[in-house]
Amino acid sequence: MNKDGKFETTPEYPRWAWFEALVNACVHRSYSFSGTDVTVKLFPNRMEIESPGGFVPPVNENNLYLTRAARNHHFMDAMRYLGYVQMAQEGTRRIKESMENYSLPDPVFKQEALHGVVVRVTLFNDHLTRKRASDRDVAVYFGVEVWRMLQEHEIALAAHAYRNRVIHVSDASRLTGRTWATSKKDLDRLVRKGVLEFISGNYTRDSKSHYRLTEKANG
Repeated sequence: MNKDGKFETTPEYPRWAWFEALVNACVHRSYSFSGTDVTVKLFPNRMEIESPGGFVPPVNENNLYLTRAARNHHFMDAMRYLGYVQMAQEGTRRIKESMENYSLPDPVFKQEALHGVVVRVTLFNDHLTRKRASDRDVAVYFGVEVWRMLQEHEIALAAHAYRNRVIHVSDASRLTGRTWATSKKDLDRLVRKGVLEFISGNYTRDSKSHYRLTEKANG
């Protein structure tokens, strides 16, 4: 719901927030940490972008909106030439401002020791609103009796199938954060409950195999 009290469709995260966080992770990471990568992790309520290496002094999590320091000067110059950065201390502020414009929480910057030192930027989405929408969608479409017998993670899977008409095991794993094997069991359980039906492929983990809404649910 926007400031005018009207509903509008928006991305889950503002583009400038995740784009700037990803660019910052690339240009400020420590390339002396061999065998490590910038990682992006998606969860139901947040996105995490991790960059190898700690904050570049004098920058820290308390002054990063006001203080500038570069670890990879030549890389920064190249990215500025290509138009990805301006080298004007605007990147972190743009992340914060774009999140505020979407009425989302401020980004969280944290340095942690995780198999070496990393800087993690966490962007939170409006998970509670999306959770209420999922509950409503499943209750209306599948019926209250079906909704009542589903666990919270099963409602999320059923809501995904409702919106997309199909769901794969990889989709379920991404939505719930559970393993592939556990997600397969979750979807099979929804088959037994009459919410989904399984369309098999030619072999285990065949990309063509998927789950779809049952004819009963569609009807």
